Amino acid sequence: MKRDPESYVEEFKQQHARFLSELEIFKLRPSKESASFAELTNFISHVSPHYPEDCKDFPSQIMGLLEKHHAVLTPNLRKTLIQALILVRNRGLLAPLELLKLCFKLFRCNDKNLRQLLFDHIVADVKMVNLKKKDEALNRQLQGFLYKMVGAEASEIAAKKSLEVLVELYRRRVWTDARTVNAIAQGVASPVAKLMVLSMNFFLGIDRKIADDDAAGSLYEPEQVQTHQHSKKTAKRARHVEKQKAGNRRRRLAKEAGKGAPEPLFPAINLLHDPQGLAERAFASLKKADQRFEVRLLQMNFISRVLAHHRLLLLPFYTYLQRYVTGKQEHVTQILAYLVQGCHELVPPDEVLACVRAVAHHFVSDRSNNDMVAVGLNTIRAIVARVPALLAVEDGGGEEEGEGAGGAGRGDLAAFVQDLAGYAKARDKSVVVAARGFVNLVKELHPALLRTRDRGRDHVKGARPLAYGEVRAAEGVDGVELLQEEEERLAAQQALEEVGRGESDEEEEEEE
Repeated sequence: MKRDPESYVEEFKQQHARFLSELEIFKLRPSKESASFAELTNFISHVSPHYPEDCKDFPSQIMGLLEKHHAVLTPNLRKTLIQALILVRNRGLLAPLELLKLCFKLFRCNDKNLRQLLFDHIVADVKMVNLKKKDEALNRQLQGFLYKMVGAEASEIAAKKSLEVLVELYRRRVWTDARTVNAIAQGVASPVAKLMVLSMNFFLGIDRKIADDDAAGSLYEPEQVQTHQHSKKTAKRARHVEKQKAGNRRRRLAKEAGKGAPEPLFPAINLLHDPQGLAERAFASLKKADQRFEVRLLQMNFISRVLAHHRLLLLPFYTYLQRYVTGKQEHVTQILAYLVQGCHELVPPDEVLACVRAVAHHFVSDRSNNDMVAVGLNTIRAIVARVPALLAVEDGGGEEEGEGAGGAGRGDLAAFVQDLAGYAKARDKSVVVAARGFVNLVKELHPALLRTRDRGRDHVKGARPLAYGEVRAAEGVDGVELLQEEEERLAAQQALEEVGRGESDEEEEEEE
């Protein structure tokens, strides 16, 4: 029938009339299994491209049946109907938006296999629509629909699958705009733990996943060619094989020439419209403590990443982390890493100093083991490197003097720094390495806080970090001395050339 549709018009009309009658009968009892109706639906979907006039209402009939009775249909029949619609869509007889909207609605069905089929079709169809040229009108409509699906009014299963679709399309570089990123960001403050975890994992790991995909694709990309090994060899199939080989050859040459390289991506966290509001909502959810501890760790990681990336201020967050900075706390090393990650130069050092003293109290002490002391010293060094103004919190601004003569303004901080620096003489190697790293950092930023013997000969006398809010005005242009050196070098080279030219002229005159 596919090879010669005109010869089978009458047979097709008979089967189509039978399909319509079976459809009306099935509507009376949609929950009943009907093998004959499923076979007729499959048949019509395969031959519909050859009889477009007779089958013009076929997609709407199947879609109407699914929209009205999807909850009571048997899983096998429901899957058959969806596969028929996908086949009709692939043949170009159905608009993409109509089927995609239906697919998202069917995510509510309690059928895992069906949801996977719908997920695969949505991702593949949207990617195919945007393959040659991005269809902005369709993308905007779909994204608006997905935005509602991820919202609170949608069911939990449908919202989760819709969110997975957005993440997968971003990962495949189909939708990489700010609308997609902010639709995914809705799930960060969701009361549903699965949506929250999925959204935060997207922002914390999607860039690495995309880089891994690009690296894996560049190492090995097999050329797919359907050779029809188990089919009868015909001229049409031979032309199909040659066409696939020619397409692979063109793509390979374009890639070698650099034409097929994907567009560079900004980090997803860069595209957030309201990072401050998102961080505050995530922190409000974190303070409720109604999630598992693993989820709360993920929230800490996300909040600290957003704060550091956008240089935001959320001062209660640092106070909140202090309660977990104890040696007996589970996953304390991760929490310390999130504390360091959330620090940046715009955070008031008074807020961070309390965290630093808490780390020193619980980790860097005589009652702590060597591993804990090393972890504490490394954490303090990392925080000071990110917030150098910590070393100027109690700085009285006096000149560098001998040991113990710094004045009352900086006595407490100097004693604290010198106490930490004293671990450089410990017996354990890991503690010594951590303490020396801290001493070297302080030596570079504010050597006056160290004892005289710890400052070294190569430290810069009078060096101190900028206080919080202090700005050091630039004097001149950075690197201008390099330009002066280059001009002097060129002038000296030109003078040597003139001297050499003058000597050669004198030799010629003497020869004459």
